Amino acid sequence: MPRRTRKTALRAARKAEIDKAALYKPLNAHRKEVRLLTIIPNEFAEDIHCSLARVSLDDPPSYEALSYAWGSPQCTRQIYLDEVPYAVTNNLESALRHLRYLDRSRVLWIDALCINQRDLLERNSQITHMSDVYERASEVVAWLGDEYEHSDLAFDAFEALPNSDQIHWDAENNPMLQRVSVNPEYLTAVCQLLDRSWWHRVWTVQESILGRSLRFYCGHRQICANSLFAVAKSYFKHRTSCCHDQLGVFRRTHTFPYLEALHALYQIRQRRNIYKLQNLIASYRSRRCADPRDKIYGLLGLASGEEVNLIRPDYSIPTPEVYEQVSLRLIEKSRSLQILSQVYPRHMNPIGIETIKLPSWVPDWTSKGSYHQHIHLRIRLDRNRDYMASAGSFASIKSIKEGEIALRVRLFSSFSVLSHAHDSEPYYNYDIFNEWETLARTTKQFDQLYADSASTTYYDAYWQTLCCSIAPSRSINSTFTVAQLKQFSEYVTASTKMRKLFISKDEGWLGLAPMDAENGDRIALLEGGSVPYILRPVSGDGTEYEFIGDAYVHGIMDGEAWKVDDLVDIVLV
Repeated sequence: MPRRTRKTALRAARKAEIDKAALYKPLNAHRKEVRLLTIIPNEFAEDIHCSLARVSLDDPPSYEALSYAWGSPQCTRQIYLDEVPYAVTNNLESALRHLRYLDRSRVLWIDALCINQRDLLERNSQITHMSDVYERASEVVAWLGDEYEHSDLAFDAFEALPNSDQIHWDAENNPMLQRVSVNPEYLTAVCQLLDRSWWHRVWTVQESILGRSLRFYCGHRQICANSLFAVAKSYFKHRTSCCHDQLGVFRRTHTFPYLEALHALYQIRQRRNIYKLQNLIASYRSRRCADPRDKIYGLLGLASGEEVNLIRPDYSIPTPEVYEQVSLRLIEKSRSLQILSQVYPRHMNPIGIETIKLPSWVPDWTSKGSYHQHIHLRIRLDRNRDYMASAGSFASIKSIKEGEIALRVRLFSSFSVLSHAHDSEPYYNYDIFNEWETLARTTKQFDQLYADSASTTYYDAYWQTLCCSIAPSRSINSTFTVAQLKQFSEYVTASTKMRKLFISKDEGWLGLAPMDAENGDRIALLEGGSVPYILRPVSGDGTEYEFIGDAYVHGIMDGEAWKVDDLVDIVLV
């Protein structure tokens, strides 16, 4: 390039940067100011022109809020923002083009354009307003992306599927339902619609939950979220009762997990104030984000009660420090150690942030795992609230220095028997169960009384251990129904996945330990913990331990082994 041409290009680039900087005049935090974007009306194929205006959330004009997946920052298209050329991602450009009206302006709040993404302080400040932005929007527009092959079939299917508790999933008397259920293209299209990037991003969780009204767009098609929720609600109402057989096609295909995700979103929207932040983080930790801090920041808008001011978003703080701060404050606020059960097996962290050396007791929320792994671990987390291994005691921890906390525990022995891990996908590895039973039978006589029990045999204890003592209820003289047996198998799956069977050395307890457990690890009850835990000594004097994970130990889950006089002080590192 000739020198003069190069200088001209550089001057043009500097002018463009100056023009862009002028777009983002400072916002007044005391007035809760935000920017709103107005899309200027035009034909679909014409260039996109928009303008920005500052408003106060205390008295905002009517606007909609966009919820979308940003897309690759390397793939961009040009729009005009206050007549300044501005590059946006392909997905955002497509959303603006499809949402633009022909004959009138449309006012939207869009994070990528309404927040000065280059201003770290502004980003930190604006995130604190996210809940207000989405709650006060007239509607949240969920952009799922451009049309794709057969995407129209997905919208047609949702219009045909039962959307009321009163309508049975009876294909014989519903021609359109019959057409959908026998044509795999419809079910495939539904799965594709519910598997677009929007459903896998962290930020879209709170955006879709906070909005008073929610509408999904895909290309030129749109549908009210309540219509989708009604289908999912009807499906789960009928699938375990009257329409169990008719719904087999949905269970046998890959449709079910997507309807389950849709139903979960509906339930949280209906009762968002009852969900604790740490449970929401656990439920949606498999969702993706460009910045790992957003695993936390992206859900803070859903916090309520004492959790509202849990942590202030700050992108200058390193990710490990953010995760440690959140873990500490959740323990302090709840006075429980429930957050420790979110420490997942290390093999789920192949590209997580463990290389930055998180403390062993701090969950790596970037850890990877399959859909089924996260489902099993989330179910286990929910069940942990039913136990009282530490007799309802409250957690009292002390932060010694970065990465270390002091707390009180009752320590027990290590393992005399430790099996291989049950880590098959997605359901059972029968060879592992055969190994487990053989190990237990050769170590303990199954007809002998279990540990200190006066009536339970090792045979009973073994089967109760496999389901963590949670089984379908039935009358004394009745047998299990097929549905109850299926439910029991689901309990066993969720209880045993990514775990090892063990028998403790001194006490003879049967239990399930994390798959990372090794011989030499100790069984422990921690003050404020609802379940037992597995710890690994890291110092010769027995004062410092690495946290391995939570456990099930049959016979001590309701405080039977908790003795305050036997507590000792240790440090988790």
